[in-house]
Amino acid sequence: MIADDLSKPQICEDEAGRIHAVGLSGGYCYYEQSTDGGATKFTFEDGNTWRLVTQEIVSDEAPTIEHLQNGIILVGLTLGDAVRVFRSRLDGWTFDLVGAVE
Repeated sequence: MIADDLSKPQICEDEAGRIHAVGLSGGYCYYEQSTDGGATKFTFEDGNTWRLVTQEIVSDEAPTIEHLQNGIILVGLTLGDAVRVFRSRLDGWTFDLVGAVE
């Protein structure tokens, strides 16, 4: 089941019915995806069912997630004194930092 291994998970659904989730585990934020309503996790080409949003240790606060109509996934994370926003590339395969608010 999607997000079953994540703490403080946040979930959204896109227009195609895919479920997108982010949550915390071991101090890091992970992204997961499901194409069957959340019953099972999508497996990426490398065999993993998750993607690391950032290699930095994040604060123990719930992340945020939003799926835009153009397919981009935005993830907001608290890192220290700043909230940072990451944008997906390649349908969640990688995430890039796009900005921060302190």
